[in-house]
Amino acid sequence: MLYVFAGFPGKELPPGSEYLNAGGLRRFVEVENIGLLQDDGFYQFRKEGIFGITASGAERLSSVPFNFSNRCLADGIDWRWFPENYSFGNGVAMPKTTAMRETQLVDHDTDIPLSKMFRIGRVVDFGRLRIEQTYKITEGWEKYEARWIPGKCPQESHIIHLTTLCFRHELPPHAYQKLQRAIEEVGAELRSPELYRADHFSTSRTWKPEEAGVKGERDLRRLLEAKC
Repeated sequence: MLYVFAGFPGKELPPGSEYLNAGGLRRFVEVENIGLLQDDGFYQFRKEGIFGITASGAERLSSVPFNFSNRCLADGIDWRWFPENYSFGNGVAMPKTTAMRETQLVDHDTDIPLSKMFRIGRVVDFGRLRIEQTYKITEGWEKYEARWIPGKCPQESHIIHLTTLCFRHELPPHAYQKLQRAIEEVGAELRSPELYRADHFSTSRTWKPEEAGVKGERDLRRLLEAKC
């Protein structure tokens, strides 16, 4: 049984706070008697099914029973959100992806990107151009938007964090709720902290995305400003 939760135990904690990492969650499952993780390397959970991995290849064993938390569903993340051939692995994982929306500099009147205006031997008259920075609607971003329910897709660069756990069976409601609180509830306290080691924890940090746009466009913008 695959369980998918939004974020990870330390996602909303202030910088410098300690939180359970993947190894810590494995220990939590053991200490709290949540259930039996499917940690055997023979098994791999993929979007296409549960596979048995051997030296001779991969064999599909069954479909993947799954459960998404309410927070995932509220953000538009469900089974359709994941691309083909996506692998959840086994045991406990905290996957993340960076969503960087691309920008480009274009001529305001024609929408032609400046990158297409520059050709070897061609002279561009900047005095007649009105330069505008716009979003670049790439095929990749269109697919990304399509994974979200209407009105929920973020417009700015960001990181999506998830926590996935693969169990050998379906969890009873009380075990699921205990696990959900540990992952999604801010500042959830451990009942028996003395049963955990230092390597079961990581320290939260603040992610600072770079300014939208590729480095070449930033350099070109500086060049245009210098010519004005």
